[in-house]
Amino acid sequence: MAILNLYEIGSIYMALQELSKGRLSHHLVNSTSLAAKIRDISENLERISPEFDLIYKTPNYYYTQAKVGGAIHKESNTHVLLIIIQAPIVLKSAISPLKVWKFIYYPFRSQTIKNLLYSV
Repeated sequence: MAILNLYEIGSIYMALQELSKGRLSHHLVNSTSLAAKIRDISENLERISPEFDLIYKTPNYYYTQAKVGGAIHKESNTHVLLIIIQAPIVLKSAISPLKVWKFIYYPFRSQTIKNLLYSV
């Protein structure tokens, strides 16, 4: 039993260390809970603001790339850890790809080498 408690303390320590670096740890929020919350947010966004869509709908992004913060809220004798995760959203109309109709190259003279042209 003591080993289990030591493991739990180690997991909490690692999770809080990751949180202090701005990353979410699976020790703090497991992937099943995170996936369920992502679905809830996506469904609420669809209901409240149907013109927007959640960009990342899998937990992997939130564990590896999302900006995460934490705060401790104290009320009476209890402390609550709030985890704030930035979940990027986008306008649905902006999701469709843009078509490129034509490329136009403009030659520029190099300022350092004579007779050298380059394009942007």
